[in-house]
Amino acid sequence: MKNENRDDMDMPSRTERRKLSLTGTPKKSIARRLTKGLFVTGTAFTLLLTAGGGVGGAYAWNQYGDFIQTSVTKGYSIAEGVKEQDFITKPPTKVFDSNGKLLKVFKEYQYETPTFEEINPLFVKALVSAEDERFYEHHGVDLYGTLRGIATTLQGNGTQGGSTITQQLVRNVILENNEVSIERKLVEQVVAQELEKKMTKNEISRHYLNNVYFGNGNYGIAPSASFYFSKKQKDIELHEAATIIGITNNPSLFDPITKPENSLAKRNRVLGKMLENGAITKAQHDEAVKKPLGIKVTKHGIDNSVTEPALGYAIHRATEHLMEKEGFVFQYAFSDDESQKAYKSRYNEAYLKTRQEILNGGYEIETSIDMAKQKNLEKTIERVMSPYYGKDPKTGFYQFQTAITTVDNTTGEVVAIAGGRGENGNIFNRGYQGVRQPGSTIKPVVAYTPAFEKGYTPESRMTDAYVKNGPKNYYNGYRGAVTLRYATEISINTIPYKLANELGGTAMIEKLSKMKFSNLTAQDANPIISVGGFTYGTTTVEMASAYETIINQGVYKEPTNIRRIKDIVTDEVMYEKKAEERKVYESGAAYLMVDTLKGVMKTGTGTRAMPSNYKHVIGKTGTTNADKDIWFVGGTPHYSTAVWTGYDTPRSIPYGQHWVASSLFKEWNEELHVNKKQIDFPRPDSVWKQGGRWVTAVKQVDKARANRMYLENVRRDQELSEQKERLALEDYRIIHGLTKEEEEKRETAVRQALQDFYDVPFEKLEEYEEQKEMLDNILPLIEDVKHKRAYDAFTIEWEKASDALEGKKQFFLDEIERKRLEEERKKREAEEQKRLEEERRIQEEVERRLEEERKKREEEERLREEEERLKEEQESEEVVDEPVEEVPTEEPVEETDTVDSQLNQDKQKKDPN
Repeated sequence: MKNENRDDMDMPSRTERRKLSLTGTPKKSIARRLTKGLFVTGTAFTLLLTAGGGVGGAYAWNQYGDFIQTSVTKGYSIAEGVKEQDFITKPPTKVFDSNGKLLKVFKEYQYETPTFEEINPLFVKALVSAEDERFYEHHGVDLYGTLRGIATTLQGNGTQGGSTITQQLVRNVILENNEVSIERKLVEQVVAQELEKKMTKNEISRHYLNNVYFGNGNYGIAPSASFYFSKKQKDIELHEAATIIGITNNPSLFDPITKPENSLAKRNRVLGKMLENGAITKAQHDEAVKKPLGIKVTKHGIDNSVTEPALGYAIHRATEHLMEKEGFVFQYAFSDDESQKAYKSRYNEAYLKTRQEILNGGYEIETSIDMAKQKNLEKTIERVMSPYYGKDPKTGFYQFQTAITTVDNTTGEVVAIAGGRGENGNIFNRGYQGVRQPGSTIKPVVAYTPAFEKGYTPESRMTDAYVKNGPKNYYNGYRGAVTLRYATEISINTIPYKLANELGGTAMIEKLSKMKFSNLTAQDANPIISVGGFTYGTTTVEMASAYETIINQGVYKEPTNIRRIKDIVTDEVMYEKKAEERKVYESGAAYLMVDTLKGVMKTGTGTRAMPSNYKHVIGKTGTTNADKDIWFVGGTPHYSTAVWTGYDTPRSIPYGQHWVASSLFKEWNEELHVNKKQIDFPRPDSVWKQGGRWVTAVKQVDKARANRMYLENVRRDQELSEQKERLALEDYRIIHGLTKEEEEKRETAVRQALQDFYDVPFEKLEEYEEQKEMLDNILPLIEDVKHKRAYDAFTIEWEKASDALEGKKQFFLDEIERKRLEEERKKREAEEQKRLEEERRIQEEVERRLEEERKKREEEERLREEEERLKEEQESEEVVDEPVEEVPTEEPVEETDTVDSQLNQDKQKKDPN
């Protein structure tokens, strides 16, 4: 009692503590609180240390005293920050469309928070009896329970036991830490004691019953009652309450569905504790233990799947916005593969954690999703692509696929996104997850617009000619000296490659990084990306946003369909879309690119994509090697749209499907621009016409000298081109004695062999050797081709096919390794589970023995009391309680005298002498 009084000297009275709010607790000096914390919290640790005896215990304290003080101080620091919201589990996350209509609800589990007055009293009685019978006596830490935990520790079963209801609440909700360590225990005890000063016992038990895990995804008694017994918690009966409370100790071991025998036994032990503690009568106990479990499961039907493309993208962007809010630094350019790998690891870890937090609940997310536009986009895709109905026999999804993203040029908002066609239930969204080579659609982004910034104009001339180790054109040959406008309109490859060489790889990567292209590598700082040769590629979201930047006079607006994110519990606005802009291109250069891309739609490769109801449109086609990816990217003053078509496993797209991307762009933009006002792209003041040509205020250093050098280069390039063209078209046939028909036959054989290779699916590792053999058999066919240009093209194609084959092989090998590691992980988890179950078994055995010892002591005490009672009764029976008759005498006579006198008289009778 002395220690208890000392502990309570500086504390408010119990009544006063009940009135304190969670944030209104008086503060004390850290030294004063540390002394108290060391006294109460350190008791268990001190007893553990001194169990070894005097000198050893003193030595141990000497060794660990600082550790204890640090742990206690940490506990007080945590306790000061505890708020009532910490005990209120987050309500579901709600996602709303652009009109405020609820689209989807995400939650980790069914959750309800009845007040203490609403809670069925049977739960409170069962909880206190089973988990903490001295709950209403201690101040957060139970010394008797701690001593029992020490006994368990000394028996070699780990540091455990002795946790009160308050400690368990702190551990599970505040600390979220179940590791077995002295530090955690000390911190937990300090926070528990402080919490009892801030909250009443009723508040603590209420939060415990509303937060504790009862297995099968149920947190709290209300969802548990509904799940296990199809009842409201207020209607739960005694035996049912005992069953639910019995689960908390070990939800997997005492699961009434999968382990009914264990659950029944644990229920009856809880009922026994309730009887022992006087929480129920013997009649109630006897009636309850006779009843069966009576489980009647009603599942909550929680669905956190994200299959709708716009919603999936919204969750993706919300995740990244919250990552940024929490301090994550995004990176888009890398010096080497190692730095990129390290970044990706950090990104993935933060991404998965934050995304799960959103799905667990607690947020209101307002989006720009327009479901009417989404449905119209899906209808357009279905209408345009309906002739191509071949499906994968394994997945049931269409083989010929698409991805489309449309961005509002005014706001930067993603107003519609399609991640595929005919894929109900598929969570893979090609719109932002499908990374593919962009082909020629990237030329305006990394080559032409930056070139216009350097002083080039659409009318500047360059020579389309052979480039050593550079790209070839899709047509067989070169066009000589042409304008940049014409080169863009017919999609020449050599010219943007030359411009990229002049600009430098670092400059191109810098542009892409400013627009947050997220799949760049160190190897991409290479002029080959000017014609789409990325290591990985890009997405329709990134491409639509890049063209929107060009349309907006070089100003980048980060694409998103999130307008606002609010934390429901704290009411804090975590993200709100603002007009944040970033200058990527000089405005005049961007406009020159817009004007050039208009020509693509009028006379170039984009004529098939021209909408019939809107005349101010820009666009660019894009096709990758062997026609594996076909794009169309463009826009109007209102919207920018990127369209990709192809197969998930890259293979050549049949010629008849080459124009699907253009048709999708055309028909979708016709739908988008119904009743839209006809406005032209805005022209900045830095651009004007002079002599019928556009000029800009961009400075050109030594323009005359550069022009002379340019004309000389044109002459030389044209001369070399003519010579090589003559050799390419004539000499090789003369040298090798081939006719044109014979050479075409050889080239056709190679094309067919390559196509056959692409058509054979490679779906498992065992097929590798067959695929490799097919590829090797193509080499002799290529060697037979004598046309140097065709030979080089086939060789490059073969090398790419070989690289792809080896990459797919490595993918299978990585998958095998992943599965092996997964099996090892599962094995370790199984062993760990077995070990934990053994520890729990030992713990229960120790508790059973402690219980037997307690009962034995109680029995001995009862017998001793019974023996004392019987002894007292026996003694009371031996006492004679009768009155004694008194004989009055005239004079008192001493007893000794009377005896002596009588003896003398007797002696005289016997001996008269």
